[in-house]
Parts: sequence; C-alpha cells; structure tokens
Amino acid sequence: MATHDASSLSRADVTRIMDHMNEDHGDAVLLYAQYFGGVDEATSARMVDMGKEFMELEVATPEGTQAVPLQLIEDVHDAIEARNVLVQMAQIARQGGPEEM
Repeated sequence: MATHDASSLSRADVTRIMDHMNEDHGDAVLLYAQYFGGVDEATSARMVDMGKEFMELEVATPEGTQAVPLQLIEDVHDAIEARNVLVQMAQIARQGGPEEM
C-alpha cells in the first residue's frame, strides 16, 4: 500500500501539469483515455485531476462526457517524476503496449 508523504505533488504542481497537458498535449491525454481507460470511442479528453497514484480525465464520446480515473504506471512524488511517467504512458499507448522484457 502506498503512503502519502511530504514530498507529494503540490496542488500548484498539479495545476501546472494539467494546464500544460491540456493545452499542449491533448493528443496524449486522448491516448490515455483510449488506451489506459479503454474508452475507444473517445473523441477528446482533458486531465481534470492528478495525484501521486492516479489521474482523472473528463472524456467526451459520441454518447456524452464521462469521468475516467486512471492508475499511473508508477507513483510520482514531484513534477519531474510526473512528467517522466506521463511521457512513458504516452509512449506505451502510442506503441500499443509495453515492450516485452
């Protein structure tokens, strides 16, 4: 079980990350919804929250808008770790899955 500590993302970090992702990387946010969220019919997505272990998306589909919570592939403790995990998740989604080891 993960623990919360003083090094957790601040709300200011989360706001900056969400603003950046929604403004500059909407294509990646849509991929998160489609690949990790399983919402294949998603037409657009916005990041609306993020924590140490999760992100929450607001996803538009032809049927309407829905909240889609996603587990991060690893916990993040600061903005740099968050960036690295979001980049890795976009790469995984673009490739269609993690590389075999």
